[in-house]
This record gives sequence, C-alpha cells and structure tokens, in this order.
Amino acid sequence: MEPAIHQFSLSLPRHGVSPRQVARAGDIWRLFQEAAVLAAAEVGWPGERFIAERVGFIVSRMTVLHHRELTYGEPIEARTWLRDWRRDTISRREVRLSVDTEMIAETTQQWVHVSLGDETDAITPARGSSDLMAAFPPFGADDPMVKLPPVHQSVQGVPHLWRFEVWHTWMDPFAHVNHPVYVDWCDESTSRCLVAAGLDPQSMVPVADQVRFKRGLVGGTRASVSTQIVGITADHSVVLKHRVETIDGEVAADATTIRRMRATHQPDWLAVFG
Repeated sequence: MEPAIHQFSLSLPRHGVSPRQVARAGDIWRLFQEAAVLAAAEVGWPGERFIAERVGFIVSRMTVLHHRELTYGEPIEARTWLRDWRRDTISRREVRLSVDTEMIAETTQQWVHVSLGDETDAITPARGSSDLMAAFPPFGADDPMVKLPPVHQSVQGVPHLWRFEVWHTWMDPFAHVNHPVYVDWCDESTSRCLVAAGLDPQSMVPVADQVRFKRGLVGGTRASVSTQIVGITADHSVVLKHRVETIDGEVAADATTIRRMRATHQPDWLAVFG
C-alpha cells in the first residue's frame, strides 16, 4: 500500500464542550484519537479486525500543542499520517486539526503495537504482522514533530495531591482507562488548585500537553495526581508537572501541562501553586 496522508471531517460532540462552549484539552485528545482510528479503518484495520486478531495499539507518549480554542459547531478537518516505525513495534503518528485553513491543534503520538493474551488479560508489546505492516507504511512528510514550548523561568513549588478512585464505567476496549482521561485528571487537579486560590477554573486555556504512559489503570483502583509548578513560559503561561500513581506507589503516567488564563494579565502562578 502506498504511504498516504489521510483526511477526515470531524465534529466536537456536545459532551466535550465546557460552559464557555469550547473544547477541553482532553476532548481535543479524543478528536486526535478519532482521526487515528478512522485512518486505521481506511486501510483495512477497523476495531473489529484488531479484536479478531487479538492485537492493537496503545499510546506510550503523546505531545500536543493547542494553537487556539475550538468552539462548538466549528467544522474540523483532520489530517494524519504515520511518520515512522521502530522494530515493527513502535510507530509515531502525526495528527493536525484545522478549521478552514487555521491550525487549531497538533500532536505527535507514539503508539506501541501489542498482543492480547488468549487466556489472560495480559497486554504485551509485539511486532506487527506482515499484513499490518503493509497496511501502515510511513509517510515522509516535512512537518516537524510536535514539541513543548520552552520554559522561560524555572520555579519550584510544593506538590498538591488529589486522590480519587477509578470508575468502572471509564473502561475502554482494552478494559483500562483510555489515554485522554489522564489529561482530564491533570486538569481536574489543576482546577482544584485554581479554586483554592479564588480563580475560576473555567477560564483556564490549554497551551500544550505531554503525557508519558507507564501502565493502564482499571476500575476500582485508588489513585492520585500530584501537581507541581515547575516553570513559566515566555508568554507567562504556567508549566505544571503531574504524576499519576496508585495508592501503592505504582506510577501510571508522568505529564506536563502548560496552561494560561483568559485574562490579559496572568496570575502570580507561584502564589497559586506554591
């Protein structure tokens, strides 16, 4: 199969809209996922085939830049292509979301091809079959990989801890929490810090995100998010580090989120998170 850039029209669902009628960061991640799923189906690998062959892809790292907020009802065009493969197991996919010709958000995703155990629920990395590799050839596009904005000023604040229990109704087709939910958790932890400082969390605007996934969480797991300020960017956005881990201390993900408020003048971030 010839390498290709796949293009799709998408729409933001109503449940992915904040009180300000814009997409939350996690729901931008869900649009990226939808584009990747549609691209796989277009080359002959819909979800049903992955299930039948007991294989799949899970995200191990994902970096996102938000160029502007997406308003409900705007017509979204998605472009996606596979950048490369390593050992027929790890692939990097690019996805770009636009409205008309204006870029809304972009991501570089790192996916791991996995095998599902026949008699257990074990998920292990595995080389793709010849059929799969033939269906997903890399495309040599010139677009650079997505990277986080640099930190302009490094700061050190105390960690803020938010504890929660994973809902059974959050489970995805792999029977664990789907990767965009981790961004929801990080933003919930951040929102609670904003509320404690007397700020409106609905005024938070996503600038960039990166998550490195360590393990999947399942329903009933007691977990926590530790949120800590580590820097400020040149445009006075706040840089936050998050660690998602179980109550037993097993790390599920490490994340960085960069956020700003809608106001022209940004808060004293160290006072908010320090």
